[in-house]
Amino acid sequence: MCVCAEKNATLPPPATLVKALGETIAKDYPGTELRLLSNHPFPNRANGRQLDTFQSAALAALEKDPKTPIHSVEEINGRLSFATPWPT
Repeated sequence: MCVCAEKNATLPPPATLVKALGETIAKDYPGTELRLLSNHPFPNRANGRQLDTFQSAALAALEKDPKTPIHSVEEINGRLSFATPWPT
């Protein structure tokens, strides 16, 4: 996987990098999902986006307290959900 811009071998913007890494991880580890979520997504990525209950709650909690990671173990297929703020 090459996540660098082809012309000048630089890394792409963080959101693009996370998207590319998430796609690679999902291929290598089926059932694993890595996503970067925001209440202010890029306009071209906002259409059709549906957040589940955990994702909505995590975004709200991280807005209130951005230093505390959020986690949840859900009954649906034993899914483990974890959210952490982007480092600043």
